[in-house]
Amino acid sequence: MKTKIYKGKGCVKGNAETFKIGTRALIVTGRNSAKVSGALYDVTEVLNGQGIPFTVYNGMTENPL
Repeated sequence: MKTKIYKGKGCVKGNAETFKIGTRALIVTGRNSAKVSGALYDVTEVLNGQGIPFTVYNGMTENPL
């Protein structure tokens, strides 16, 4: 599978069809930045809208081993 990068305002909602490749999702993020920026909300909103269950792990630290 090729890697695709989406960027820009509204890129998550505008490319929601790319989330349909699986049946569950694991979202790995740091403690606060994804929540503060609104990115976590955008992703979870799309996943909820498509009925895809997900788990959020927000315990990543800087420079993990």
